[in-house]
Amino acid sequence: GVNAILAPEQPSSMTGFRAICGCTEPENAKIGFGCGPSISTAHVLLEGWDTNIIGAPLEDMVRIMGPKFPVEVGSVGYDGYEALFVPVAPKVQALNVEGLALDFYRSFNKSWHQPWQYFDKVSDINTSGLIPCSATLGYVETTASSYLN
Repeated sequence: GVNAILAPEQPSSMTGFRAICGCTEPENAKIGFGCGPSISTAHVLLEGWDTNIIGAPLEDMVRIMGPKFPVEVGSVGYDGYEALFVPVAPKVQALNVEGLALDFYRSFNKSWHQPWQYFDKVSDINTSGLIPCSATLGYVETTASSYLN
């Protein structure tokens, strides 16, 4: 048989990834997440979305962990997909007015199109319940910068 203990759920793929790398406090950026040459007590990460685990964060973990760096052993058979969600009304309107497919990422290139005319303005949104991206647990500056640039 297998003896399994379910560790506390991690709030993001990146914190889960840090946990299987042996970081003792995978959510605590103030102390460097407690990463070092320790032995990991977490051995399996299910449902890891790798968009936040590429580039510099991954290179840092490889450098810190060395030969203890986790190995991907494969899929459990359930693929997940990231996609852009656009409500039906603006999607249909843009398609009917100018043949603009708002469910296709290239339609958001402001050099070619003006997709913002089919959406509410930021000033129309009540932002009182929002917090800066940098205040969230999943924020990785290099990922945010590459997305915005």
